[in-house]
Amino acid sequence: AAGLYINVSDIDISELLKNKIAITAVLILGVPTKIFVPGYFLSLVEPGLILPAAFLCATVIAQIDPILAAKNIAHERFSVKYGTILRCWSSFDDPVTVLFAFYIFLPLLLQNRPDLVSRFFVGVVFEVLTCVGIALLLRALRSSSLSTVTKRSVEKLVVTSTSIASALTGRFLLPASLGLVARPFSERTKEFIINVIFVFSAFIIGALAVGVPL
Repeated sequence: AAGLYINVSDIDISELLKNKIAITAVLILGVPTKIFVPGYFLSLVEPGLILPAAFLCATVIAQIDPILAAKNIAHERFSVKYGTILRCWSSFDDPVTVLFAFYIFLPLLLQNRPDLVSRFFVGVVFEVLTCVGIALLLRALRSSSLSTVTKRSVEKLVVTSTSIASALTGRFLLPASLGLVARPFSERTKEFIINVIFVFSAFIIGALAVGVPL
């Protein structure tokens, strides 16, 4: 949740608006394509693997890691345009693929199919509306007579508590969306958090690779 928020908060908003068609195409067409095409071919390579299981595997392995993107995208390596597109892709494909996995493919695999489509869209709509509500709250906060220090402190509290709640509930679209409207943290703070997450992730992956129980 924190990594998603930080990755999105580094997106250049003006560049996002200039490339909104390309970014929309990536999210609407690119994300499902990189799930269904590898999943289909995976089912052909392994005939015993049923389609829901193949698509679930493809959903897991086809994501772009937002933590890696946040740590490695720099202007000397990427233009502002392509850095913005990659940040949007790596941030917003993660919650979308999570929703695909837990609301569609996993219930299909378990032969549990209660209103899959409605549950998927209700979850997305809930997160979007929550983000809109938080954005309106922050807008009112910024136009209030409170001091700048108080405003930034409240904004930091809102972002932090939202990220924690998202991590606990698994609603990762919310912190990603929040990165577009709330940016109270300094670049130094965000870099420190990303480094901590990156090192911790490397430790977890290494522990899992060698079979150490966590």
